[in-house]
Amino acid sequence: MKKFYLLGFTIVLTLAMALLGGCSGQDAEQEAPDGQLEQEANSEDIEDGPWISDEEWASLQNYGDYDLEFGFFMPGANGFEAEGWSLGLGLDHEFALGLPYQYLGGKDRPAEDLVAYNWETVSYSYFDGFHVVSFGDLKTKEVMEGQEPSPCFIQYISTTQPDCKTFRGIHVGNTVEELMEAYPEIQAHLDYANHAAEAEAEGEVTGVADHDTVWMYLPEVEPGDNPNRSILFMTKDDVIVQIGMADGLDGQIWSPVWTGAPQME
Repeated sequence: MKKFYLLGFTIVLTLAMALLGGCSGQDAEQEAPDGQLEQEANSEDIEDGPWISDEEWASLQNYGDYDLEFGFFMPGANGFEAEGWSLGLGLDHEFALGLPYQYLGGKDRPAEDLVAYNWETVSYSYFDGFHVVSFGDLKTKEVMEGQEPSPCFIQYISTTQPDCKTFRGIHVGNTVEELMEAYPEIQAHLDYANHAAEAEAEGEVTGVADHDTVWMYLPEVEPGDNPNRSILFMTKDDVIVQIGMADGLDGQIWSPVWTGAPQME
C-alpha cells in the first residue's frame, strides 16, 4: 500500500549564524581567471546562509511527527483495503504522488513571518474537492545547494470528498450525531459567524463550503505532543459538508482557513 514518508517538524524562532570565509575580493580579482569571480561570489552567498542548524532541523522533525489522528484516508485504485492512500499534517517527501483526486491547479507565494524562519515558499494545491497548504524550500544548506531534496510541510488540509475519511472514520455526509459518537470530545464553535458566506455573497471565492456551524476537535495534548493541531467539521443542517485539518504553528485553529480557489484558464 502506497504511503507517504512522513517526518516531523517544529517552528523555530532563531536561525543559524552566517558562516564567513574565503579569500578577500582583492585576492580573488588578482588570481581568478575571467568568469570565475561570479562563480566564487555565488558560492560565498550560499555559504553565508543563514541556515537552519542540525539541532534546529532535528527539532523540526520532532515537532511534526505524523499522527494518525491528523491524517485523511482516501481510496486507491482498488479501494481502501488494497491500495488506500493517506495524507496527514507534518513533513513529507511525496506529497500528491498518489492522491486519487484530479489536480486542478495551484499557486505559490513567498513565505512570511514565522514560516519564513524555516521555509522559502508557501504553496496552495487544489484538487477536485481537496486542497492543501504546504511549505517548501527548507532553509538547510544541503537543500538550498541542491545536495538533498526539499521536503514540504503540510500545514492545512481540507476536503469535501465523501470518500475521504478521518482516522475515526468520519467523512463528508456524516451527521452531527455520528460525529459526536466518533468524537465525544467535539466542541461547538459558540458565537461562530460564517464570514465565508458573507464573502461569497459579495463575489469573493473563499474555498470554504456553505455551512452554518463549525465543530472543533481541539485535543488536550500530553507533554511532547504537538499542541497546535486541530480538526474542524463544518456542517449544514446537521450534516458535515467540509472537514479541515490544520497546524496553527503557534496555537490551535478554531475557524476555517480561507485559501481561495485555483485560477482556472
